[in-house]
Amino acid sequence: MVALTDPVEGEDDEYNAWYSDTHLGEVLAIDGCVAAQRFRVVDGTSPGAPHRYLAIYEIEDGNSNRPRLASRPRTWAAR
Repeated sequence: MVALTDPVEGEDDEYNAWYSDTHLGEVLAIDGCVAAQRFRVVDGTSPGAPHRYLAIYEIEDGNSNRPRLASRPRTWAAR
Protein backbone atom coordinates (compact mmCIF):
# COMPACT_ATOMS: atom_id res chain seq x y z
CA MET A 1 0.00 0.00 0.00
CA VAL A 2 1.26 3.48 -0.81
CA ALA A 3 0.29 6.65 1.04
CA LEU A 4 1.14 10.13 -0.23
CA THR A 5 0.81 12.89 2.36
CA ASP A 6 1.47 16.56 2.87
CA PRO A 7 0.95 18.09 6.32
CA VAL A 8 -0.69 21.43 6.91
CA GLU A 9 1.83 24.19 6.31
CA GLY A 10 3.87 24.98 9.38
CA GLU A 11 3.10 21.68 11.14
CA ASP A 12 5.81 19.49 9.59
CA ASP A 13 7.65 18.82 12.85
CA GLU A 14 4.51 17.86 14.77
CA TYR A 15 3.21 15.78 11.85
CA ASN A 16 6.49 13.90 11.41
CA ALA A 17 6.76 13.21 15.14
CA TRP A 18 3.20 11.82 15.15
CA TYR A 19 3.80 9.75 12.02
CA SER A 20 7.05 8.25 13.25
CA ASP A 21 6.27 7.90 16.96
CA THR A 22 2.55 7.01 16.87
CA HIS A 23 1.06 6.23 13.48
CA LEU A 24 3.60 3.72 12.18
CA GLY A 25 3.20 1.68 15.36
CA GLU A 26 -0.60 1.79 15.04
CA VAL A 27 -0.48 0.51 11.48
CA LEU A 28 2.19 -2.12 12.12
CA ALA A 29 0.11 -3.47 15.02
CA ILE A 30 -2.60 -4.53 12.55
CA ASP A 31 -2.41 -8.21 11.64
CA GLY A 32 -0.96 -8.59 8.17
CA CYS A 33 1.09 -5.39 8.15
CA VAL A 34 4.69 -6.53 8.10
CA ALA A 35 6.78 -3.47 7.22
CA ALA A 36 6.66 0.26 6.58
CA GLN A 37 9.07 2.82 5.14
CA ARG A 38 8.74 6.60 4.87
CA PHE A 39 10.36 8.93 2.40
CA ARG A 40 10.49 12.69 1.94
CA VAL A 41 10.97 14.49 -1.36
CA VAL A 42 14.33 16.20 -1.19
CA ASP A 43 13.97 19.95 -1.73
CA GLY A 44 14.58 20.91 -5.33
CA THR A 45 14.44 17.38 -6.75
CA SER A 46 10.79 17.34 -7.76
CA PRO A 47 9.47 20.87 -8.36
CA GLY A 48 5.69 21.02 -8.19
CA ALA A 49 5.33 17.60 -6.56
CA PRO A 50 1.82 17.45 -5.09
CA HIS A 51 2.98 15.67 -1.91
CA ARG A 52 6.18 15.85 0.10
CA TYR A 53 5.94 12.50 1.90
CA LEU A 54 5.56 8.92 0.73
CA ALA A 55 4.96 5.86 2.90
CA ILE A 56 5.12 2.32 1.57
CA TYR A 57 3.48 -0.41 3.64
CA GLU A 58 4.09 -4.11 3.05
CA ILE A 59 0.88 -5.99 3.69
CA GLU A 60 0.34 -9.73 3.54
CA ASP A 61 -2.70 -10.55 1.36
CA GLY A 62 -3.82 -6.93 1.03
CA ASN A 63 -7.34 -7.80 -0.12
CA SER A 64 -8.25 -9.73 3.03
CA ASN A 65 -6.66 -7.08 5.28
CA ARG A 66 -8.34 -4.08 3.64
CA PRO A 67 -11.26 -3.92 6.16
CA ARG A 68 -8.83 -3.89 9.10
CA LEU A 69 -6.75 -1.15 7.51
CA ALA A 70 -9.84 0.95 6.75
CA SER A 71 -10.94 0.73 10.39
CA ARG A 72 -7.55 1.65 11.89
CA PRO A 73 -7.30 4.68 14.18
CA ARG A 74 -6.77 7.98 12.41
CA THR A 75 -5.33 9.92 15.31
CA TRP A 76 -3.91 12.78 13.20
CA ALA A 77 -7.27 13.36 11.46
CA ALA A 78 -9.01 13.29 14.84
CA ARG A 79 -7.06 16.36 15.94
